[in-house]
Amino acid sequence: MHEDFNSDGLKLLSGGMIYVAYVWTWLSVDSGDDGDGDENQPSDDDPDSDDGVVTHTITFKCIGANKDINYQTALQRASDIMNNGSMEAVPVRLTKEPNNPKDSMAVAFECLLEDEWKTIGYVVKEVVVEVNEAIRDHLVLSVKFAWIKFLICWTKSGPGFYAGINISKRGTWSRTVKRFASTK
Repeated sequence: MHEDFNSDGLKLLSGGMIYVAYVWTWLSVDSGDDGDGDENQPSDDDPDSDDGVVTHTITFKCIGANKDINYQTALQRASDIMNNGSMEAVPVRLTKEPNNPKDSMAVAFECLLEDEWKTIGYVVKEVVVEVNEAIRDHLVLSVKFAWIKFLICWTKSGPGFYAGINISKRGTWSRTVKRFASTK
């Protein structure tokens, strides 16, 4: 590997841009459940929920994943682990960041790798208030990877790893959350 690149084949350029030095042999880690296309619909048969309580799972976009080489490295490691196991092989959590200089309401996605929580991105700002309320009111039932993909042609953000995170909660998510949900 060229000396300017880290062992994962990533290089941080000026301005925070990330350069990928090699081509990947796979493009996607997916849960394998194509379902009936209604993965973002309310469900009253969620095994994590109490009887009679409606739960709702939405796949959230993990934004900012390509803004930091550490996020990219963590997503690559998580993807490698999940390629050899299941989507549950790498735990994910939500972490409020009240001291975040860009947004005091920011909520980070973190995954557990080698006994250390690594930030991999953030909840999109348009829905962060509702996610904060769900955390505050103890409505969040589970947080899990839905998918991790390496995208080569992504005109807005550039090539890199991107993730979708399933967040299940008691009750239903709002129309705004549904509108900003990831569609893979």
